[in-house]
Amino acid sequence: MIAEPKVKNAFQAERFTHFHDLESQIGNTPLLRLRRVAQELPAGVEIFVKAEHMNPGGSVKDRAALAMILEGERTGRLYPGKVILDATSGNTGIAYAMLGAARGYAVTL
Repeated sequence: MIAEPKVKNAFQAERFTHFHDLESQIGNTPLLRLRRVAQELPAGVEIFVKAEHMNPGGSVKDRAALAMILEGERTGRLYPGKVILDATSGNTGIAYAMLGAARGYAVTL
């Protein structure tokens, strides 16, 4: 079970609501059937793709970044005042920046 952060004022209450709205969008991406790609395959074979580009940060990396942040909070290694630090210039960094802003963490990439 993940403990919910304590909300002390209206600003924090608004931020709390926004990050839950944002996080609820991560991973709830559609599964798409590729009918034309599968036309030449044997009967009954279907190909599906997960549209991860529809995550809020635009990539599958949103899932990994959220999982790592939640695990850090759950274990007590990530808490208010800590900085999320990563050596990336790619999609993971975008996800950390987005989630860090929503959850109130400084992020250094």
